[in-house]
Amino acid sequence: MAEALQDEIGVVAALEAGQVTVHFQRSSACGKCGACGMLSDSSKTMVLTMEDPGGLAVGDRVRLIMVEKYFMMSTLLLYAVPLAALVLGIGVGYALWGEAGQGAAGLLGLALAGGCYLVYRSMNARFLRWRKSQISLQRVETPQEECTESQ
Repeated sequence: MAEALQDEIGVVAALEAGQVTVHFQRSSACGKCGACGMLSDSSKTMVLTMEDPGGLAVGDRVRLIMVEKYFMMSTLLLYAVPLAALVLGIGVGYALWGEAGQGAAGLLGLALAGGCYLVYRSMNARFLRWRKSQISLQRVETPQEECTESQ
């Protein structure tokens, strides 16, 4: 089985239309980068909405389980590929137009990085199917529940 990342514990905030919404407290690993887009400067809460795995109720504590391979691939796709496209575009622009075409080289780099975004948008359904197999929620029993079950 693939290795999983450190678990995040959250609370089920809502259940509707086959979807579960879970609130997580920002961990120290998140720092203050906010790159995921789920955070604002004033919020320490991350929100995840995904397909309801069943057996959950509002207020339940759940563990988010993410396969490390998924996390690394997501990081590569979201950061490294657009950055490489930007640098490639600028490099090609300089090769074609030299010093006089700095602005055009920059625009070409931005266009290639933007092209990555358009490709990602067109493949959104495929990414969502892949995410379903790589991220899961598991109900976490509270200490009180563990005590009552052992008696």
